[in-house]
Amino acid sequence: MKFKFFTASLLIMALSATAQSHLGIADKVRIRQLKMEQRKPELFQFTRQTPKTVNEMLGVPQTHALAIVKLADGATEADLKAQGVNVLRTSFGFAFISVALDDAERVASLKSITNFQMERPMEQKLKYAREDTGVDKIHQGIGLSQAYTGKGIVCGIVDNGFDVNHLNFKDENGNSRLKYFEVVDTKQGQTIEEMIKRTVYNTPEKINEYKTDAASTYHGTHTAGIMAGGYRGNAKVATLTNNGQTGSKVEEGIANPYYGVAYDADICAASCTALTDIQIAIAVEDLLYYAEYVNKPIVVNLSLGSNQGSHDGKATVCQYFDVLAKKLNAKIILATGNEGDEKIAATKTFTADDKEFKTFVVGDSVKMSEGTIYVRSGQLQIYSDTDKPFKSFKVVVYNTERKRNSKTFELNLTEDTKGNGLYFCSENYKEYDNDVVDATFDRYFSGYLGLYWDTDQVVGRSLCTLDFEVIDNPETNPEGKYQVAVFVEGEEGQRLDAFMAGYYYGMSDLKMEGWDDGSSNGSISDVACGKSTLSVGSYNSTTAWAQLDGWAYKQPGSGIEFGEVTPFSSYGTLIDGRNLPDVLAPGAYLVSSMNRYYLEDQHILGDDMLSAVATVDGIDYPYAWAAGTSMACPMVTGIVALWLEADPTLTIEDIRDIIKKTSRMDDAMKKADPAKVGSGKIDAYEGLKEVLRRKGESGVGSVVADDSRLVVSQCGERAVNVFLAGANDINAEVFTMTGVKVTSQHGDGDELTIDLAGKNNGAYLIRVNGKHSKCILVK
Repeated sequence: MKFKFFTASLLIMALSATAQSHLGIADKVRIRQLKMEQRKPELFQFTRQTPKTVNEMLGVPQTHALAIVKLADGATEADLKAQGVNVLRTSFGFAFISVALDDAERVASLKSITNFQMERPMEQKLKYAREDTGVDKIHQGIGLSQAYTGKGIVCGIVDNGFDVNHLNFKDENGNSRLKYFEVVDTKQGQTIEEMIKRTVYNTPEKINEYKTDAASTYHGTHTAGIMAGGYRGNAKVATLTNNGQTGSKVEEGIANPYYGVAYDADICAASCTALTDIQIAIAVEDLLYYAEYVNKPIVVNLSLGSNQGSHDGKATVCQYFDVLAKKLNAKIILATGNEGDEKIAATKTFTADDKEFKTFVVGDSVKMSEGTIYVRSGQLQIYSDTDKPFKSFKVVVYNTERKRNSKTFELNLTEDTKGNGLYFCSENYKEYDNDVVDATFDRYFSGYLGLYWDTDQVVGRSLCTLDFEVIDNPETNPEGKYQVAVFVEGEEGQRLDAFMAGYYYGMSDLKMEGWDDGSSNGSISDVACGKSTLSVGSYNSTTAWAQLDGWAYKQPGSGIEFGEVTPFSSYGTLIDGRNLPDVLAPGAYLVSSMNRYYLEDQHILGDDMLSAVATVDGIDYPYAWAAGTSMACPMVTGIVALWLEADPTLTIEDIRDIIKKTSRMDDAMKKADPAKVGSGKIDAYEGLKEVLRRKGESGVGSVVADDSRLVVSQCGERAVNVFLAGANDINAEVFTMTGVKVTSQHGDGDELTIDLAGKNNGAYLIRVNGKHSKCILVK
């Protein structure tokens, strides 16, 4: 199979002349970190436990990195290659390239590049869920002319930890529903071909021989199972009792209830071993071209995210996904993240009386063999609302006992310092000649503080950044009396947006008067802020899960209450006024397929860890619980696949609008913070009715069976709701099976409720507008 990769007018004009560098602060910080990790890996043993660095995966020093660039009009791939740039592909005004760490500044300065971004790490972020969202009614075809199961649709997913031959991804005849699988692997090298190894498995033979891409995680197997898992045969199953909330029962040989949403859809998947945004973007495009090749609609799931960025939808990868939506009708569904209960963001508009933002940079305690240490590790990005810089940017070693500054480090916000980092550090972290070893900092901490300022040319906003790796000295600062604080001074009316990312990080006022506390509003993944993608948060469809040991389990202290927004569900009010997520779906707790190789590697195959096991041909296929927006996201992806089966022409904007119109705003949603809930809880059934309604109005698929637009569903003990897609009014007549009319009703619009109280039990025929009919049974 060949993919089409468009190359005309897509790459930058790689001229010998250069312009202002587009190498941003985040890229400079990343390059410094990579080099420092290579030279002094022992310094990062505390903060690089998750996830693995590229250096650790490669086993050799990393000299090159991947990048995505946005290109000026009229540029060609040949121009770029003439300047020594290694190009993987070009697509719709963007190019994926390999760049030497020492050459990044030059490449980013090529005159025709408008955006340059190096790869950034991203993190991985059902029975009751199907019932709560109305998916079960769609599967059963209740009140519909047919059931919808995702047949004829491609469900795509980029992740890792795939058990590609899990029973959940086979059809009823044992054939794989995974039609295309690729592994995007990170290698060391200088050329793009050396750095990225893409291995494609696109035949039943190749897929059947494959085991797993990563025994270190289950994530891809679990999320793909929620989205499109299809095994509904017999299994040993643990289910909740007492209305699905507490108690457990275990049964042998019953139908597996833990299958996914679009269980008849084809599946295509890509594994990215490094899970960086650049590799993920490459893989997404590959899946879109696969669907184009087989001529089927596709929806793509990304249960992945990163908190680094401006959170305004203008990041380069966000722009790239938006272009894919426009050019390839891409429907990309993203998880918002699982930091909704963490204080990792802040927003402030300065007033005449308050022109200062000050907060403490906090971290977490890490248990090591030699004891517990307190670590802060990450980046704090502080954006202005325009390209106008703040008045001052300082970082302070603060004595919380005496409430005074022990040492102040200030970066003057002038043209001379623009784009240049100023680092203060302890002796053991000195990396460059111009790094300043400070005695006060060295006394109480080990690590470094890096101060930057620049204009983020991609988003057009002034930016101050603190790059920090700070470990409390257990001898001189055992109780944390000395803290790291940030001070930013602005002007009246100027807005500040602060975001944190990394390993151990947060903002706090330490309950001290006059200081600014961090917020979870802004915790949303930056890549989920695009304008032509869909972001998904989590609500709780259960508060417990059942396991095969006969017990039901909960998470004490999790704050998870039935029907409410999940506390960890990330969200944000963006600078353009949008509240994200777009919608919520069940994310706690969901049972789905698990990667067998992960469970074997972790030695967790006992009944006290699993919720179901299906045994076929002597092989055990496990199912277990998980929670997160990573689980909510594929619920929505699968639901979109059901809608696409009803109308394959839907765009991402159609889907967003349908979600806005049909999602449920119940009491739990109404009492929640509006910024957290989006449009509310997704309602797959009402959404499908809206799809059919719009399809009838637009004339799409006008050659249909007489009753294809008619939906009849029970809405009371002896009442039915009649819905006719595209109708301006409804005339409904009810007949016995012998042809006797028993009642008739008229109503404006496309829905009508018919009361059948007092009617005899039995079968009836409902005829609508003289030509659409459906049989019902009154009990």
